[in-house]
Amino acid sequence: MTDTLELLRSKIDDINSEILELVNQRVAISLQIADIKQQKDIPLFDADREKFMLENLAKSSLIPPEKVQQLFELIFEISRNCMADKLRNQATNNDKAE
Repeated sequence: MTDTLELLRSKIDDINSEILELVNQRVAISLQIADIKQQKDIPLFDADREKFMLENLAKSSLIPPEKVQQLFELIFEISRNCMADKLRNQATNNDKAE
């Protein structure tokens, strides 16, 4: 019993690491998107895009749709915050350079 429990816990630990790595990759791509949006003067937040993604994600999950929405709203918020921080830091650095 404990061997099985430990094996399952180990699998959960591995999955947690994979999830974190994927979120890190997502944020890195979001930071690239922030640069493009800044260059093209496009707002960081795109409600239609987020709604579209949430609807598609909820369709393909064993998790109840409202829980999928909660999970990804948090991930989206983290990405937006990292994007905003990056742009804010760039603006501060530009101000210092002038």
